[in-house]
Amino acid sequence: MAISFLVSQPLCILLLFFFTTQILAQPAPSNSSTSFSCSVDAPPSCDTYVSYLAQPQFLSLGNISDLFGVSSLSITEASNLVSEETRLIAGQLLLVPITCGCTGNSYFSNITYEIKKGDNYYVVSINSFENLTNWHAVIDMNPTLDPTLLQIGVKVTFPLFCKCPSKMYSDNGVKHLITYVWQPNDDTFRVSSKFNVSPLDIVTANNNRNFTAAVGLPVVIPVSKLPALAQPKPHHGRNIFKQRWWFILVLSLGVF
Repeated sequence: MAISFLVSQPLCILLLFFFTTQILAQPAPSNSSTSFSCSVDAPPSCDTYVSYLAQPQFLSLGNISDLFGVSSLSITEASNLVSEETRLIAGQLLLVPITCGCTGNSYFSNITYEIKKGDNYYVVSINSFENLTNWHAVIDMNPTLDPTLLQIGVKVTFPLFCKCPSKMYSDNGVKHLITYVWQPNDDTFRVSSKFNVSPLDIVTANNNRNFTAAVGLPVVIPVSKLPALAQPKPHHGRNIFKQRWWFILVLSLGVF
């Protein structure tokens, strides 16, 4: 028994040393976050895009174009849709063109929104704009308005987070930094596949942040060209109706 204990003791020490070194060798989770700060070597403004998921109250391009103040055609072309009349489905990924500019120390795309019944900064930020902004930024952008006394019809500026590529990005062929809100089921491989970029590029562009803690927050996706988003095939309801009409007509003629 004594010999067995003496033999096992050095083994335990070696195992403990091995696991300790393995744990220490692993990189610590990053507390960094995505930066939307203005850069001295980036343009003061640029044309770029934000991602947007179609939702029940925004299932037509007309509603979404009104929300962002852009044309339906521009969303159609950027999102790889067949036409402006395409009926959207909930959760469908779209790209919305915006103009991004340096306001103060950060990049924003300032969208004018008219307050409706039941609205407040928080509700509009997380629902209508899907966390592309937050209510703190809205308060800062509208210093003359009292957020507790908003009247229906008052116009409020909602600053959407965005970013223009710095010289380093431009030199490496990056044309746009698309703002994308991280979803609960996302990971870097899934998102990189959507935008046709490498997972490493996404990690680097967001300061090696911990994406598990990024759910519901905006990040940037560096792209050299707009991705051809995979879109569901449109329904051909009218064609089906015509086929059924011809079928009924043929049956009727057969009876006579």
